[in-house]
Amino acid sequence: MRIFGLAAAVIALASVFSDAGNAWAQDAKVLEKSIVDLRVALDTVWVLVAGFLVFWMHAGFAMLESGLCRAKNTIAILYKNFGVVAVSSLAFWVIGFA
Repeated sequence: MRIFGLAAAVIALASVFSDAGNAWAQDAKVLEKSIVDLRVALDTVWVLVAGFLVFWMHAGFAMLESGLCRAKNTIAILYKNFGVVAVSSLAFWVIGFA
């Protein structure tokens, strides 16, 4: 009778360890997925920050060009800069992003 009890204990212990191994594997998968999600979030934030910097660079360049030309040409310079930003944004969306 003791052999059957010992065999039952070994089988129960083996099932506990196999379930623990499965739980550890599932925890590793969850951790890997969260790391991938964090990496995607950081990449998205970096692209947005870089885009904001480029946008403000265009605004600063427009002010520089406006300051270096006559007052009557300021609207034309600003319109040209706006057109460059609009066309390049659409081109990025069509070619790169979408």
